[in-house]
Amino acid sequence: RATAMVPRLFYERLDDFGIDFALVYTSLGLFYVSNPDEDLRRAVARAVNRMNAEVFRPFAHRMTPAAVVPVHTPEEAIEEATYAVRELGLKVIMIANHVRRPVPAAAREVKDPGAHARQYIDSLAVESPYDYDPFWARCAELKVAVTAHSGSMGWNGRESINSFTYNHIGHFANASHAFAKALILGGVTHRFPQLRFAFLQGGVGWACNL
Repeated sequence: RATAMVPRLFYERLDDFGIDFALVYTSLGLFYVSNPDEDLRRAVARAVNRMNAEVFRPFAHRMTPAAVVPVHTPEEAIEEATYAVRELGLKVIMIANHVRRPVPAAAREVKDPGAHARQYIDSLAVESPYDYDPFWARCAELKVAVTAHSGSMGWNGRESINSFTYNHIGHFANASHAFAKALILGGVTHRFPQLRFAFLQGGVGWACNL
C-alpha cells in the first residue's frame, strides 16, 4: 500500500516491477470529478492536478500522474485539459466516462430529489445536450489519450440496499461499455481516427484504438 501511495517509494521500485514508464492514476479526486457542484468540482480538479504535478515532478522522467479533467461541459474539460498539459506538463488525462444529468420533466413532477427517474446517464457522445467534438479535437491537438474511469453504481441492476458487492461487481466495466458504445455509434472514432482511448477497470487499465 505504501508503494502505491508514496511516489518516491514507487519510483525506487519501478525496476523491480519491470516498469519503464508509469502512468499513475489518482485515488484523490476520483469522487469529485463527477460532483454536480461546478465550483467544487472544478476547484478540486485544479488543486489535485497542481498538487500531483508538484509531487511527481522529481520523477517526471519515469512517472507522470494522470490529470483529473471534469467533463460536465466541453468548455470546462477543454480548460482543465489544456492547463494540465501545457502549464503543468502532464502527459495523460483522466475523465469520467459519463455525466448524471437531471431529466427536466421528471425534476418538475417527481418530488423526491433522490428519485432515480430524475436523472439520466449522458455518455458524452450519443444524444448528449452538449457537443463534445471541440473537446475531442483539443485532446488530439494536445496529443493525449482520452482515458476514462468511473463506475455505474446506482444504475439499473445495481441498486441493492443491502449488498455493496452486488452493486460493485462489474460496475466499472458497465460504465466503460456504455462509453465505448457511445464513442463508436456517435461517430467520434470516425471523426477523430487519430485519437486514442483507454478504459480503467478498478485499478487495471486497458487501452485500445477504437
